[in-house]
Amino acid sequence: MVLLLNTGCADQICPISDEIREPLAGDGFEYDSETPGSEDNTHEPSVDLSGYLKQERGLFYTNLVGDEVQNTVRHILHDAGADEESIIDLIKWVNQYNTVMKELDSMPLISEFTQIDVNFVFYDLQNVTVGIRWAAVGYRDILCRTLAFHLLRPFIVIQNQLPEVEWYVVSASKDDFSKSTLLGDLMVFQDNPNVDWSQDEISRYFTLFNPVILHENATEAEMHEALITMWAERGVTFTEDKLSLVSIWRVNEYNEFANAHAAVLVEFDGKLLLVEKTNPYFPYQALFFNNILEVRSYLVDQLDSSYVTGDTDTYLVMRNDKIVR
Repeated sequence: MVLLLNTGCADQICPISDEIREPLAGDGFEYDSETPGSEDNTHEPSVDLSGYLKQERGLFYTNLVGDEVQNTVRHILHDAGADEESIIDLIKWVNQYNTVMKELDSMPLISEFTQIDVNFVFYDLQNVTVGIRWAAVGYRDILCRTLAFHLLRPFIVIQNQLPEVEWYVVSASKDDFSKSTLLGDLMVFQDNPNVDWSQDEISRYFTLFNPVILHENATEAEMHEALITMWAERGVTFTEDKLSLVSIWRVNEYNEFANAHAAVLVEFDGKLLLVEKTNPYFPYQALFFNNILEVRSYLVDQLDSSYVTGDTDTYLVMRNDKIVR
């Protein structure tokens, strides 16, 4: 048997053999009967942004470890209109990941909102220990797109769903990953018992994120036109509210114009909170920003540092259906 470990939110899938697996205690993960933080839904979010707002560069982020910081993010999402059950799912997923990676020296997790001076959080894609640790759970973890769509499903309308035969979920061969961009996504829906979506929701998901063919070296303007045209044909519209989808798109080596990352953006008290799963095998994050241009700068720097080799990629960054420049 070969385990397929996805090394990026939209990158290729690489085989890792069973021989390097290390079992964890038990066959999998069981949630506690009570979700941490669920007992208190009344207090206001408590996070001091004063120090961060004085910084000209850097990030203010957390990996959502512990009740206090989870409650802060939970209340911000709730006040912005996110569905309570979806928020509870987010906290469960976060706690599962943080429990599996607990005390792993090569994957330190940040509890409180913490200031750093650089504009990205480096996670080493060559760190196979992380993949080994998660592989012992027995099924695939949540992807960035899974998390984003789960929280934003009520705010995205999709009228013309793609037939399943058009989804980019073709099994990849050793040398050819074409039309397999969303294969890892499909495996999450098939294997992960904590993602309980209807077939209609899964179809909407693939309609939103399924790639189209675009020529090599496409400009940002050409990417934007391709995405808007694609979404118009599929009847994709977004509800303008405090919650929005932030997505990054790029052309891969197979000339597939594909989603590289997706996250949830929340308007909060004149600031912006970004909630994301950074990578299939790397942590959840929540980050505060002053404005949307800071969000864009972070997302591009994060991709350049962690997911994509080289710095020549052209990215299209979107907030719902509007380009972010």
